[in-house]
Amino acid sequence: MIKRSVYDAIGGHENVKDSIVEDKAISEKVKWSGHRLVVADGMKLARTRMYTSLPEMWEGWTKNIYLGLRDQVGLVWLGVFGAFLAFMASIFLPLWLLLGGIWYFNGGGWMAVGVLIEALLLWGYLIIVRARVAVNMEISPWYALTTPLGAGVFGAMMLTSAWKVLSRQGVTWKGRVYGAK
Repeated sequence: MIKRSVYDAIGGHENVKDSIVEDKAISEKVKWSGHRLVVADGMKLARTRMYTSLPEMWEGWTKNIYLGLRDQVGLVWLGVFGAFLAFMASIFLPLWLLLGGIWYFNGGGWMAVGVLIEALLLWGYLIIVRARVAVNMEISPWYALTTPLGAGVFGAMMLTSAWKVLSRQGVTWKGRVYGAK
């Protein structure tokens, strides 16, 4: 929400029409023009759905991550590292639990029980946190069970964005390529 007088003073959407993320560009114009900007939680006022399919999510989030990474090389490498961690979590959390169970049933004893407890505690904590986020977003907390899959997909998005920054390919949004050099 923006006051009409402030919107007009910054030139409205016409002033940011070449920006991929126009809401961010407008908020920057508001601040740079000396107007007050308040970032607030509007979840109780309005609802929206950003994306309705995996291809839309892929394009949108890859674009958003790209925009966050493109101006700082250090963030690109941090993004690559974060993607690596997300991939490792998506693969090894379920595998850790499975291997601990196999070890236990093959005579692993108390050490295997320790591995199972560690895996269950970490995975349980992650799922509880994700379930709380889901409840706050008014979606089913059962989606929290897909956390490993989501971590893997998000890691792939981060790697794709980092590659697009490093290779100077740019990013596609709504059929247009931005940032290619």
